[in-house]
Amino acid sequence: MLLALLLLWAASPASQETVFEVIKSASATVPGTADSVPGYSAVDCSMKCARAGCCIGFAWGRSPCRLFSLGVFGAAWTASDTSDIFIRTDLKRFLGIAGCNQSSLSTAQGSGGVCSFAIDGDRKHKMNSCSNTQSAPNQWVEVQLSRPIFVMLVTLYNNDNCCPESLNAFSLQVDGVECNRVIRQTPFMVANFTCRAYGSRVRVLSLLNMNLALCELELYGHQ
Repeated sequence: MLLALLLLWAASPASQETVFEVIKSASATVPGTADSVPGYSAVDCSMKCARAGCCIGFAWGRSPCRLFSLGVFGAAWTASDTSDIFIRTDLKRFLGIAGCNQSSLSTAQGSGGVCSFAIDGDRKHKMNSCSNTQSAPNQWVEVQLSRPIFVMLVTLYNNDNCCPESLNAFSLQVDGVECNRVIRQTPFMVANFTCRAYGSRVRVLSLLNMNLALCELELYGHQ
């Protein structure tokens, strides 16, 4: 319901290009606050963020609205009351993905499973729309950007009909340098992972001895 309200508001003539989405729910940490303003709902906060010149997102739990800029979003987050973190969807649309590569191609899918499936905008969780490698150690999928950026957040979409546990353990890397190491006990369908690294190649490197299946990879960042 909340997302629907935000999209309805963003479709108004005065705010056609300003749409917000939740990137982290019930978060115990939030970006540093560039500005705190009174607010009574997430929709109200989104309107105030859209009107602020440097605001790219906000944290909403209890009043006030905590607006933040690119600079504080990329810095260390601080402990807070449980809050939902929203950012502008156009933050990721300006990122140009120039291509992709992967360590191997699954033979089980014939000609399917290519890395381009992970950057085609299709968020479906079905294996026939996901990249997929062979079952072996150190499998990876990598996207190449058209220019170096400061990668702040990576959103991964998993598959739900084969081997979602393939993303239970992986290293997230930018230009060969690890920015986040993820170890989970249970699979996820969609999850956000902080990175905070500068470069033009973003790689998901499996830490398991199995195939790596990835349905979609989205990036949030800035130059």
